[in-house]
Amino acid sequence: MSKILVDLCVESDGFMFKRLVDRLEDRGHEVLVTAREKVQAVDVYRYAGLKPHIVGKYATTLEGKLLASAKRIYEMSKLVLSELKGLDAVVSNTGVEACRVGFGLGAQVHTFHDHPEAIHQMLLTIPLSTYIYVPWVINRNIYVRYGLGVEQIVSYRGFLTIAWMPHMEVQKNVAEFLGLDPDRPLVVFRESEVGAAYLFGRKDITLPAVKQLAEKHPEWQFVGRPRYESEPVIKYFKNCPNVKIYTKPIPLQSLWPETDLLIGGGATMCLEATYFGTPTISCRPITSPITSYLKSVGLAYDAKTVKDVINLSEEKIGKRNEFLAREIYGGMEFPLEQLIRNIEEGRRRESFTHEKLVTSTQPW
Repeated sequence: MSKILVDLCVESDGFMFKRLVDRLEDRGHEVLVTAREKVQAVDVYRYAGLKPHIVGKYATTLEGKLLASAKRIYEMSKLVLSELKGLDAVVSNTGVEACRVGFGLGAQVHTFHDHPEAIHQMLLTIPLSTYIYVPWVINRNIYVRYGLGVEQIVSYRGFLTIAWMPHMEVQKNVAEFLGLDPDRPLVVFRESEVGAAYLFGRKDITLPAVKQLAEKHPEWQFVGRPRYESEPVIKYFKNCPNVKIYTKPIPLQSLWPETDLLIGGGATMCLEATYFGTPTISCRPITSPITSYLKSVGLAYDAKTVKDVINLSEEKIGKRNEFLAREIYGGMEFPLEQLIRNIEEGRRRESFTHEKLVTSTQPW
């Protein structure tokens, strides 16, 4: 059986890879799960039912990222060699260190990717990958430019969230459980990931917009969970009694049916919320193919300024569209079985040919 490293990179990876880890272990494979030391993310991984080995730390400066990544590669390599005594495959959501370790040890490198705007990360991961798994809305030509053959690109009709959203058991009355008033409008929010390299120099508009809305609409209630340090966010809203900041994981996947509006700075929450038809405002500083798709089908709305967020919030709050959500998401898939087949086939990167390149400028 294979020896497999699964590296968790962002909070949603806990939900995305839980079923994969269970399936691999059920099939007799030996699986080692790792994650960086980032409190909010580690809490979610454990909430999802995984117990990762903590390897390395998260950094938000160029110098810090370089040093942290170099140290993590070294520590992850030692852990893999001591725990697994070798390596056959690596699976990650574009994990830089995991890809490097897998490539360095001659293992298969399976990379999930859905944000081609993160060029720095792609440069360090895509060229090292045996297979990459991408949503169909992303043009495959992007990955060919990074040295992959088309046969290494698994394009699937779905999003990463399909790995867990259809399988989540939706709890009832979550808002009341959290101490919220089910009769008052509920707004969930989260700031942009401005600590990521591809967003350096960009400003987050989510928090300023929410603060103005909270002051303007005291009857609305707001729920947020910090992406980075909790204290600055809590302090920012200290004079807003209708804003609650949760530092521990909450059952957001069950809260979406009770949520009247999401103001999101990232992509995963937007996908989760729109899955239930919850009105969604995207505040990402840059546009991605996925958020562009959600906007094109009418499940999300784009906001570039604080004023945009306020105007859209007042217009869209409470206007759910569950019928459209079911129409859009019905039939989508996550390539779990394809991933397992590829791992068990054991094909290495050097066995692929790179003769058939994509020349079309349109997504396949």
